Amino acid sequence: MTSLPPQTRPLLGVALLLGGLCLAAILVRSLWIQGDQPVNMMEDAPHHLTGRVLSEEGQPLEGATLLAGTLTTKSDERGHFKLNRDILTAAAHAAADGTVLIDAIHPEYVRGGVGELGAMRLDLSENSAQDTESITLFMHQPARLRGRVTLNGAPVADASIGLAYTEARGLGQEPLLPHTLSDLARTDSQGQFALNNLAAGRVAVTVETDLPEFPYAESAALRLTPGEDGGEVHIELRPTTALTGVVFSASGDPLPASVTLSGTQTSRRAATSSTGSFRFDDLPPGDYTLSADAPDHYPDTLGPFTVETGTTASHDIVLEPARGLFGRVVGPDGQPQPGFVIASSANDTRRLRVGDDGLFNWESAPDMPWTLQATSSAYAPSARQSTRLGQPLTLELRPGGELAGVVVDKRGQPMASYQIAIAAMDVPPPHPYVPGRINTEQVETSTGRFRIGPLAPGYYALVARAPGLAPVTSELFEVRPGRTTDHIRLQLLEGASIAGVVRDHESKEPIATASVTLVDPSQRLAPRNAIANPSGYYGLSELPDGLVTLYVRANGYEPELVAGIELKSGGTLTYDIELTPTENPEPALAFYGIGASLRSQASDIVVVNVMPGSSSAEAGLQPGDRILAVDELPTHRLSLPDVIARIRGQADTPVSLSIARPGEGEFVVDIARRRVRVQR
Repeated sequence: MTSLPPQTRPLLGVALLLGGLCLAAILVRSLWIQGDQPVNMMEDAPHHLTGRVLSEEGQPLEGATLLAGTLTTKSDERGHFKLNRDILTAAAHAAADGTVLIDAIHPEYVRGGVGELGAMRLDLSENSAQDTESITLFMHQPARLRGRVTLNGAPVADASIGLAYTEARGLGQEPLLPHTLSDLARTDSQGQFALNNLAAGRVAVTVETDLPEFPYAESAALRLTPGEDGGEVHIELRPTTALTGVVFSASGDPLPASVTLSGTQTSRRAATSSTGSFRFDDLPPGDYTLSADAPDHYPDTLGPFTVETGTTASHDIVLEPARGLFGRVVGPDGQPQPGFVIASSANDTRRLRVGDDGLFNWESAPDMPWTLQATSSAYAPSARQSTRLGQPLTLELRPGGELAGVVVDKRGQPMASYQIAIAAMDVPPPHPYVPGRINTEQVETSTGRFRIGPLAPGYYALVARAPGLAPVTSELFEVRPGRTTDHIRLQLLEGASIAGVVRDHESKEPIATASVTLVDPSQRLAPRNAIANPSGYYGLSELPDGLVTLYVRANGYEPELVAGIELKSGGTLTYDIELTPTENPEPALAFYGIGASLRSQASDIVVVNVMPGSSSAEAGLQPGDRILAVDELPTHRLSLPDVIARIRGQADTPVSLSIARPGEGEFVVDIARRRVRVQR
């Protein structure tokens, strides 16, 4: 070690003393901070609102600029973005309604609407029932169209071209109110124009001119598809017309209201004057419906009615009084639709019934912010809308889809007469319907073709039947909004038969009057049932090809589900059945299965519960497991009743299940079928 000169040693001592004092001060301050404040390393971390920007096809969009109050950010390569929640909440609290607008701009994609119309409005108030932890915004590729304006066949130059949207969707995929965009382009000397970077939706091209007799015209309605050319539109100028009217209360007093006029070519919205009157000018002739809504009154609709060329039509509307939480549910065509409305608040959720007139009302609803969503067996649920007591609300159901195909006989020839129904359905919530709510259809046609719908989007299985033949149940088919799932082919075959003797399991004696019923999971067909004769003999015919389940019961015996019986079309199977005696007046239902409860979820079959001590528990099956296949047969096209019927079976036989488990991947497990008793 090198020694220090004597003259430097005092300086070193002073430096060490000062360093020690500084270190002590830092330690004391650190201890004071830790003792005075909660130990929370995340306390100063900002609370973020996260989200994604996607295309209509669900692909992430990178480089979208997000605007929310004073905040600006961009989406990353996975479409993700985040915004400081505290700043957003402060901006919402400063607003009168407790909301904040979020908008998105992309160099290659567009959204529906203009200005605030189409931007996503988030309710960040304390009483909001809206989920604002994460949001998804949708944009689409711009559409384009071109056209020509003429008068008596001659081109009209320097006409102002606009668009009147009757259908469009905003960033949250919510339907937008009818709106008009003016002066988007001007016609050239040949009367031609071109429009680019257009939002998708149902629109009409509007034309405004300086010609006194032809100030306004509109094209027929057309649909713009994302990223596609809408084609060429020809607009011939012609005389226009007008519509006037007054909105009255039930007592006959004029009523200030909001009025919407909807036609095949245009939709307009206006507010009445203080005298309840309204007027729509420069209308193309055609068929229209007229809707009005006002605070503390049910909304109502008139029409359709015809407005003729060169005339001024007059239609008044009378609105009935209402209070509480109320409104109207309409289909995509604007017509009233029955169903249910799901009303949600921060503290409560209610299901409100909607009548055939489309009206719903909860007079005693608590005075707080509510979010409403309409559901129907025929259409996709409406967008969720926020409201308060006394505010009329019109909820428009979104388009449903259809199933179409053909039913043929055993030779492949079209069936001229048969019945078809929904056997099973798996529809995302909220949806309080079951297959039995959708009527069975009798088809009479030489082509054998059927069409069922509209139906709420989801997954459906069909069942068809005809006299003298066995019924057939299809696999699951997906119904998509606004589309028809076609090319479905169902074949009705010659029925199978089963016969045998029902005996006492202990004495082996025949059981007279035992009831044997074919289990129909859809519960849509007339039951195939037989009563055993004094010798215990039973027989059933016109049964479907494949696996079937029988429900067997008799007084003094445990009822039994006999599953896993495989039948062949045109064949007869001899099958004896044994029942176990019991003195219990309410005996349990017995069957051979694995002891697990299942449910369907978007075409997946998911384990809900595992019975303690059952064979599924011994095999390690867990709630949340997804069943991918039963005995190597994939389940993604099977209905839940079909999967259950395949898992149940004969005593002590194994069933092979392909399982997907979060965090563990996919594996196969063999589970023995054992006797299961379920108290009814």
